[in-house]
Amino acid sequence: MREIARLRKLYGHGRRHKRRVYLALPDTTALKHGQVCVIDESGEDYLYPKSLFLPITVPASLRKAILQAA
Repeated sequence: MREIARLRKLYGHGRRHKRRVYLALPDTTALKHGQVCVIDESGEDYLYPKSLFLPITVPASLRKAILQAA
């Protein structure tokens, strides 16, 4: 299941924006290495340090809307 995460720190140069909400894909191998797989605005997924993102909990109706829009 896709997770929802918020970027809490800026990292390098790219199109990620602080405090923006991103979808995170489940990737146990990445997590073992301290990474999280995040889908950016282009629809591509990339690995980033887990410390840059904060998992968030949203109401079920909002979660459904976010996942449908993705």
